[in-house]
Order: sequence, then structure tokens, then C-alpha cells
Amino acid sequence: MTTPPRSTASHNGTSSASTQLADEILRIRERFSAYERLDKQLDEMVSGLTELLQGAAELRRRTNEDITNALTRLETLIASDRQQQRRLLSSLHTDLAAAHQRTTALSTSLDEIQGTLTAIATRLPGPSGETVSIPATTPAITSGPASPLLRQLAIRDVPDVATALTIQGAIAEHPAVSAMQTREFAAGELRLHVELRAPLTADALSLLVGGALKLVDHEADRLILRYEPVQSSAG
Repeated sequence: MTTPPRSTASHNGTSSASTQLADEILRIRERFSAYERLDKQLDEMVSGLTELLQGAAELRRRTNEDITNALTRLETLIASDRQQQRRLLSSLHTDLAAAHQRTTALSTSLDEIQGTLTAIATRLPGPSGETVSIPATTPAITSGPASPLLRQLAIRDVPDVATALTIQGAIAEHPAVSAMQTREFAAGELRLHVELRAPLTADALSLLVGGALKLVDHEADRLILRYEPVQSSAG
């Protein structure tokens, strides 16, 4: 067997080492390329996350700004609404005060008119042929004590204005009465304010208007009566 020359063997060894080195360099380059691709992907991911964070921060800023603006508008609207309510309440208070003044003036005018009507009614002659039956004895009624402090009279079941005027005229002509003012006539109840120069008893009032005033209740400064006209017997 022939042994190859030494130069040939050395050349073959060098060629094999070069091939291995080239293969190793190729593998390193492939790994480096893979690392570069991975690094590029990481850079893209970091860039995307950065943009996402920036977008989230901008969205948060805009949201906070919108909320602040909305709260400012709401506070402005609430303050404006409160001012309008204050102005409205002030206007209502003024209107109520004016209405109260007008009501007071109207009530005074009505009292004056009622007093005038009462005075006129007391001067009008009664219907021709009318007779008034006065009982010979005092009607069956609980007599109240004399009361010089009497100020209020309430007569219930008064059927109409004409009867109310008749009752007012009869009371106004009583010697014990120095002044009288009509307070109200509503729902069949006549309320009078009476000033006295002498004591006035329930018995004395029961003799007025043909004995038609019946005692209901008696207090220190107030009498409550009921109008019960005497029924004339047929004959």
C-alpha cells in the first residue's frame, strides 16, 4: 500500500479545518440574524406599547378635561338656577305682600259697605201689614250672665242676606250696643264685632227678631246663637 505524500495530507487537514470554520461562521451568522430579527420584533413591540401608553395617557388627559369642563358647567347651571329661584321667591314674596295689602284694603272696604248697608236697612220701613209676635214670657233659654266684655257674636242658620241685615239692625238698635261691625257672613253664619256701653245678656238678645235667636253657647267675650224663626200658627 502506497503512503500519500505528507504535503497532500497537510493540505487535506487544512481544507477540513477551513470547512468547519466556515460552517461555524455560517451558524453564528444565522444565530446573529435570528437575534437581529428577535431584537427588531422586540423593538416593534416596545414601540407599539409606547404608543399604546401614550394613547392611554392622552385619553386619560382628555377624559379628565371633559369631566372638569362638565363639572364647571354643572356648577354654573346650579348657581344660575339658585339665583333664578331666589329671584322667583323674592318676587312671590313681594306679590304675596301686595296681595295681603289689597286683601286688607278690600276687607276694610267690605266692612264699611256692610256697615252702610246695615245703617240703610235699619232706616227702611218693614213690609206693610207685617206683624211681629213677641212672646209674653221669656223664651225657654238658659240665661247667660251679664257680660260687659262681650265683643263677638255668631248667629248660625241665617238663611239669606235680607235676614242677616234684619238681625244686624235689631242688634245695632239695642241700647247696650254702642257700635257694631260685620266680620263675615258665609255658609249661613253671621259674625259680628260688638262694642258695648252696658252689659248684654243672652236673654236680651233672645227677645230680638221676634224671639228667633236661640242660645247655643256662651263664653266670656263671645255668644253663639242660632236663628230659629217662630212659626206662626194657622187660624
